[in-house]
Amino acid sequence: MVVDMGNPAHFALPTVVHSIRNEGDLRIGTNGRRWGLAAVALLMLTSCGSSGSRYLANTKEKVYLRVPTSWHDVLLSKSVQDPLLQATSDAKLLSKSVVSTQSNAVEQKDLDGDSPIATMSVYETTGAFNQQLSASLARRAAGLVSFDPLLPGTEDEGKSEVIDFDAAPKNAKISGSRVVYRMRSDKTTDWLLTVNLSTFFDPSKSRLYALEVVCSPECYDKSSNEINRIVNSWKIG
Repeated sequence: MVVDMGNPAHFALPTVVHSIRNEGDLRIGTNGRRWGLAAVALLMLTSCGSSGSRYLANTKEKVYLRVPTSWHDVLLSKSVQDPLLQATSDAKLLSKSVVSTQSNAVEQKDLDGDSPIATMSVYETTGAFNQQLSASLARRAAGLVSFDPLLPGTEDEGKSEVIDFDAAPKNAKISGSRVVYRMRSDKTTDWLLTVNLSTFFDPSKSRLYALEVVCSPECYDKSSNEINRIVNSWKIG
C-alpha cells in the first residue's frame, strides 16, 4: 500500500503535538499514522466459548475484548509515542494492547495497514481534560486523526468520510460513541485507511476507553464481518 504520509512502511511516524488545558486547545497534528507507547498489563484469557478466539483483558479496569486466535499480539515500540500523552499532562495510560493479523509484525513499527490492526487503550484522565470530556473530544483525543471525523473543521474537510455512526453503542453503560470512517492525508488523494473507532468515557471515575481497528479500505471491506464481531465483543464494566 502506498502511503502519502511519511515513511510508508511504518505507523511509527513523527507527530507534532501541543499541550492542552481545555477542549478548545486540543490540537494533535500528525505527520503520519499514530500509535501509542506505554506500559501494558493485560491478561490474555482463553475463550471458553470457542477454541478459535481468546480474550484480551484488563481485569482491574474490567475491560474485555474477544479476538480470533489468528490475531497475534504486537509489542509496543519505544519509538512510537502516544499522541494523547504528548498533548496533555491530564492523561495517563493505564494499559494498551495491540493485535494484528500481519504475520511479519513483531512491533508497532512493523505495522503497514494492509492487514487489520486493533488497539485497545485505557487512560486515566484528570484536571481540565477530564472535566471537559465529551463524545467529540474523546474521538479527537483517542482517534487516529487529530480532528473529529463527524465534525471536521474547515481545514480538514474532505479528509474523512463517515461510513457509519452509533451515538450510543452497547459495549458499556457509560457515555460513548462509535464511528467508522475513511481517512486520507489530503482531499485530492485516494482513501488511505478505514477506521473503526469506539470511545467511552466516565469523568466520575476519571477514565477514557478507546478501541480502534484500522486497515486499508480494501482490507477493511474484506474483513468487515470479523472486525464487527471483535468490536461488538468489547465490554467495559
